[in-house]
Amino acid sequence: MRCKFLFVLAGLLLHFSLNAQYNFNIKRTVSETNHQIFNASYSTDGKYIITSGSDNKILIWYSETRIIFKTLEGLKKRPNAAVFDEKNKILVSGGEDNTITIWDPLSSNISNTLTGHKAPIQAIALSPDGRLLASGSADKTVRIWDTGREELIYELQGHKKGVNAVSFSPDGSLLASAGADKMIIIWNIANGNKLISKQSHSGWIRDLEFSPDGTMIASCSDDRTIILSQTSDLGVVKKLTGHRDWVQTIGFSPDGKYLLSGGNDRLIILWDVDSGEQLLQSEKQGQIILSVDFSPAKADFISASLLSEELNIWAVSGIDASFPSGLEVKQAGMSVKTKVREEPEKAEEKAVTTAAKSSIPDNSVIEILSPTHQQGIINHDRNSIFLIGRINDPEGTGAIMINRNWITLSEAGIFEFKMNLVKGENPVHLVTGNKSGKISEMNLVINCSS
Repeated sequence: MRCKFLFVLAGLLLHFSLNAQYNFNIKRTVSETNHQIFNASYSTDGKYIITSGSDNKILIWYSETRIIFKTLEGLKKRPNAAVFDEKNKILVSGGEDNTITIWDPLSSNISNTLTGHKAPIQAIALSPDGRLLASGSADKTVRIWDTGREELIYELQGHKKGVNAVSFSPDGSLLASAGADKMIIIWNIANGNKLISKQSHSGWIRDLEFSPDGTMIASCSDDRTIILSQTSDLGVVKKLTGHRDWVQTIGFSPDGKYLLSGGNDRLIILWDVDSGEQLLQSEKQGQIILSVDFSPAKADFISASLLSEELNIWAVSGIDASFPSGLEVKQAGMSVKTKVREEPEKAEEKAVTTAAKSSIPDNSVIEILSPTHQQGIINHDRNSIFLIGRINDPEGTGAIMINRNWITLSEAGIFEFKMNLVKGENPVHLVTGNKSGKISEMNLVINCSS
């Protein structure tokens, strides 16, 4: 799959509907200066968005609050792809320096570098259980790595030109790869053997992905088509036509009923997988579409365009009511269903602000883990700081507001907040609430000497 402050584009409708039942629109746009996005994807749990940029950085964004959670630095060349398995705490990237970088997602530091490819890495994928990593390279090879031991298991040879895409089957037993030789190859993960290979497209294959049930593989190509193939023999099930130029990126919805695509014609199209029908087509975007990815948690998707610092977050309406699956995002003092399309930030902020006026501060609920402070005072000598803390509330809460910015908590109640500082005193106000409506607050002052 291909990943200044954020700002809101409210109510901007960028579509014409091919089927009046369906609709999508940009509900948010986030950006970071000098971070032209080449690849964007959701983490496996949907809590984060990962972007790889021209500034040689990888950014991890909270998908709900849309603020930067982590900035990963230290690469000498551009990362072409990055994947994040939040459950197994695996964060991996590959790029123009021919190497795979394994990151520590907690410290944001590089923990290891895997070498062996002789040309840029153009695609990476994690197995569903997080134990294996696949990398596809312009050197015509696919490599399978053990993420635990951080070592090579197989080098798979069979492509005659560069590999542009790799995808694991949902059960992890198969790997599909495709690239500039117009071939799709399916590999047996147990022994590294080639099972099936077939040329279905007449142009380079840019992306491919297994369907969520594993019965089909979707592939897209410079020949302007998307092909749905049977996994068993790569027989063509459907050929989807409608793009007017190369198709760069595709992505299944988590229930497998829908498929997104984007390409050089600057269009994003939503397809019905069963019928092959176009359901929606966007207006032309500003540049070539490099990445689209459905959220694993709700009926949203993201898109990124060539030479753009902006990541668009889209809302989709009209798709099956069983998608999403009833996931709840619990935030301070209230529970918000993910399918709600109103402006939740404003409602949440109002609720907390109103309740806070009559609340009794309870600093024991909010704990600052790093940096250390003395009676609410932190002395710092740089122009930015990461606050790391924890919410200790037996009733639980899903978020904390810091200086009017919503921060999502981890399952352990941990939060992080990056704050830019000015010389002198920098006040910090933290507020959170539990399901009973009790509000807890903390006030800090950061003294910056630079």
